[in-house]
Amino acid sequence: MTEKKDSFFYFHICVRGNAFQSMFLEHQDIFHAIDLLGIFAREYDVIIIAYDFLSNHFHLIVKTKDPTRFMHALRISYSRYFNFKYKSIGCVGNRSFVCVKIKSNEELVKKLIYVLRNSIRHGAEKHPYSDPFNSAKYYFQKDRGVDLSNGYYLVDKGYILPYTSKVLPADFKINKLGHIYPPCFLDVSEAEYWLGSYEEAMEKLSTPTEQEELEKDSRNFFRYPYKDIDISEIILKMIAPKTIQQLTDNEKLQIAIKTKRKYKVAIRQLSRILGIPESSLRRMIKWSLSAPKF
Repeated sequence: MTEKKDSFFYFHICVRGNAFQSMFLEHQDIFHAIDLLGIFAREYDVIIIAYDFLSNHFHLIVKTKDPTRFMHALRISYSRYFNFKYKSIGCVGNRSFVCVKIKSNEELVKKLIYVLRNSIRHGAEKHPYSDPFNSAKYYFQKDRGVDLSNGYYLVDKGYILPYTSKVLPADFKINKLGHIYPPCFLDVSEAEYWLGSYEEAMEKLSTPTEQEELEKDSRNFFRYPYKDIDISEIILKMIAPKTIQQLTDNEKLQIAIKTKRKYKVAIRQLSRILGIPESSLRRMIKWSLSAPKF
């Protein structure tokens, strides 16, 4: 992978929530973030090769000269959306983010597979194709006998993306909910090129990587019965019209106890969703359940 002046480079980008807290509380939040990805990729001349979103972090593989301005715009716009919706303040996620320039073709393929298998690695999905927030589902559609463009149509002239002032490009397609069809900005052909044939891609995406095999014993890894984002949606319905950010610590504790009892949710999940350090939440629940009742 040779470098030339003014040439584009490949980057692996990762943004995490503060203290691994949730950045996305509803499915709608991730779909909006993906819409913003498309808008700013076009605006800042960034080619999106792959993405995967989980409730408390997301990964990107991009091709561009420098992703700094693109990421700054993406994060500011999403933070404004999140803060308006949930009556919060500040930057959503860690202020700094991981951005690594990929230096070889071999590294690019490894990073690409790592990103596309991210939700499997974290126990959120069984396969990249079943993940609604993973770009893998848009690759090799003909080989898989699917057409995910059904239900999308070209935008009307001057259509503005909700929660923004951004007018969508005339060649973008949206569905009835107003969300962008990802292949409008996702370079599907380039991703397919690096993954190889459909058969090779299926093998790569279906096989645990060496890193995943090594992590099996070293990580406290298990599959939760519910995804974080499903639990956060349940909690938001329980506390409506309030948002999680408006709850007091005591209210969060009561919600944690109620949710844990009813849905058998792990404290680690509740910690990420409610924004309370896991160790603190464990102590609070233990004290509350053992405190004498008068």
